[in-house]
Amino acid sequence: MQVGFKALAAQHGIALAQPLRVSSTIGASRMSRDTGDQVDNRYPAAYRPNDDFTGHFEFGLKYEEIHLEFFARLFAVVGPRPIEAWCRNEPFGQYARRTGFLYEWLTGQQLDVPDVTNGGYVDAIAADQYLTRTESTRVRRWRINNNLPGTVDFCPIIRRSPAVQEALQFDVGAALSELDRTYVVSQNTWQQGVI
Repeated sequence: MQVGFKALAAQHGIALAQPLRVSSTIGASRMSRDTGDQVDNRYPAAYRPNDDFTGHFEFGLKYEEIHLEFFARLFAVVGPRPIEAWCRNEPFGQYARRTGFLYEWLTGQQLDVPDVTNGGYVDAIAADQYLTRTESTRVRRWRINNNLPGTVDFCPIIRRSPAVQEALQFDVGAALSELDRTYVVSQNTWQQGVI
């Protein structure tokens, strides 16, 4: 049984420019295969979500990858009602709050639900899994730290893959200093007529 975001994409006929990378199914045992371009995950029956918007979307937020294009297309198709119902049923639930925040952020439309009045703030996306903005903005209505790395018009979601983690270790300042030093040495050598 397909679950998560791909289940919702199939149920609602969502066609994407950038396909979903993660495919989740319910099976006999836990298994994961990552080819780099595609991740196939199988979960035991205990992970089976409710077969509705809330169940599959929460499963996707927990175990799959953030995909803003998919969210925007899905929200356009399903509209606000299932999200409003979820937020009313679980007003302090982090996944309901994150979904409500993402809906309003992506659509520009306010949901017909009251503001969240207590509970701790949670990040919009996990900073240990994605590159995020260095200073998040608090969204009091949802008690969400908006750490998305952009605006609704342009917000590249970049996974912290091993290659990205390695690139983040590159010391740009040291490389520029070395380049400056090399340039100065070359310039001095040229001026002395050695080259």
